[in-house]
Order: sequence, then structure tokens, then C-alpha cells
Amino acid sequence: MTASILSDITLKGISTCVPTTVFDTQRDTENFDPQEIKKIVSMVGVKERRVVDDITCSSDLCLKSAQVLLNELDWDPESIDALIMVTQTPDYFLPSTACLVHRDLNLAESCATFDVGLGCSGYPYGLWLASMMIQTGSVKRALVLHGETPSLFTDPEDRATALLFGDSGSATALEKGEGEQWGFSLHT
Repeated sequence: MTASILSDITLKGISTCVPTTVFDTQRDTENFDPQEIKKIVSMVGVKERRVVDDITCSSDLCLKSAQVLLNELDWDPESIDALIMVTQTPDYFLPSTACLVHRDLNLAESCATFDVGLGCSGYPYGLWLASMMIQTGSVKRALVLHGETPSLFTDPEDRATALLFGDSGSATALEKGEGEQWGFSLHT
């Protein structure tokens, strides 16, 4: 177990982006029996999910979220010291998705930029990494992006995933602050 108490880190804002296309889970009778869908919706609660078109990637959703957030915070893109992109659905094998967003946001060359390839646990790990970087004093401002487009990769007939996961992107802004403490307890 990795446990950390980190101080003087402030969450400045969060922005999210979802695609406009809504997929109604209860109408997926082409791949699943209606009674089975009803049972899954009752147990899990996912009645609908957002899905991207064939040309939208994880970076597109995160880029939009980051642009909105930077604008709302009135942050100069060159003031960002670290960009962490969490995704299991990267745009490409190479280059890293974080590098694509870095370019499109016009961040400084000195901005540390990398991907984290984790799923459900990825967001807290991204926050932990950014917080650790801020704690060292080498980073004053960080963006943690988390974007997934599983609709592009999942089998529409797979009962374990097809009815559960939608597409989205988010941006979280962290900054060196005073007084606040963050606790992390990470497990595999």
C-alpha cells in the first residue's frame, strides 16, 4: 500500500465534456434480449450513455474540457507546469495522447507531459502524481485529464462492457496553495 498525506495543494476546478450522441441502453434490442437489458439497467442503473462518432478521440474530449477550464480560471496555458493524460483509449500508440493535447493547448515546452494508462483507478493515480509533483516544488500548476472512448473499441455484443461504459473527457486543475491537505491510499 502507498499512503501519502500531501499539503498545500488546491483543486482549482473541474470541467467535463461528453459527446452529443445519446445511446439509450433500453433500446439495444438488436444485441440483447429486452428482459436482459431491463435486468441490467435495474441492477446497474445505466439507462443511457454518451458515445462519440467515428472520428472523435479521447484527446478531443479532454482538449475541449481543458480549454473551457483554462478560460474559466483565466489561466495562461504557458503557466501550466505539468499535463497528465489518463486514458486506456489513447488516440494512437505513438505519440502519447498527452503530447497531442499539449500541442493543441499551446503549453510551454518546459511543461512535463505524459500519459497514464490506467482505467478506473487512473483518475486518483493522476491526481496523486500531480499532487506529488506540486509537493516537490517543481510544479506550481498541473492539469490532470481523463478521457475514454470505449465505444470505439468494445464489442457491442459483450455483456460485460457494452451496456456499461460511455465516452467522456475531463480536465482537473491543481495549483500550489496553502493549508489544504490531500490523503491518498493506493492499492493494486
